Amino acid sequence: MDVQTLDAPTLFDELFVPQIVMAGDNPRVRKDAPLTSHQAADSITSDGRKGSQTFVLNDLRVNGRSGAWQVEERAEQARSNWSPSRIRTAIKELEELGSISRVSGVGVTPRGRKCDQFEVSS
Repeated sequence: MDVQTLDAPTLFDELFVPQIVMAGDNPRVRKDAPLTSHQAADSITSDGRKGSQTFVLNDLRVNGRSGAWQVEERAEQARSNWSPSRIRTAIKELEELGSISRVSGVGVTPRGRKCDQFEVSS
């Protein structure tokens, strides 16, 4: 008796990865990213997004030009609810909105590597 195997779709097939982009929104995850990344991106609420962006803006206003790693570190020290990845995403969103500006290669990470820094746009 021959058993035929069908190519069953997996969770990572294109048909199962959500790519819904609402008006006024941008894709937050690469199309080929794992489903868990899509779920995480979809789990942030509008209030959560605005809250993390507000945290980053306030941090940069108070502390001046900083690397993303420094903002992440201060968020952790302040015991904020924002994960390092949420802080990095908020920085990217604010940069795309023109609220903050990138200054390339002027910072140094704790490991001694050059990094970009960000400052509030004037």
